[in-house]
Amino acid sequence: MEIVMVVPGKLLAIAGGLGPLQSIAATGSMKIMLSMASGDTKLEVTYSLSGYLHTDMFSAAEFV
Repeated sequence: MEIVMVVPGKLLAIAGGLGPLQSIAATGSMKIMLSMASGDTKLEVTYSLSGYLHTDMFSAAEFV
């Protein structure tokens, strides 16, 4: 995993494969976003996957 963007207090963007993705022709990007919500801090994590998968997309979601 490689950090590709940082916006202090708001965003951390990371690229690369996690776990089993390291051994297949696929990669991912993770965004960790922080925002204020009703006086608290909201944490939102999104992981997007792209590349060749030898299985269907829904099966890949189980191991990611």
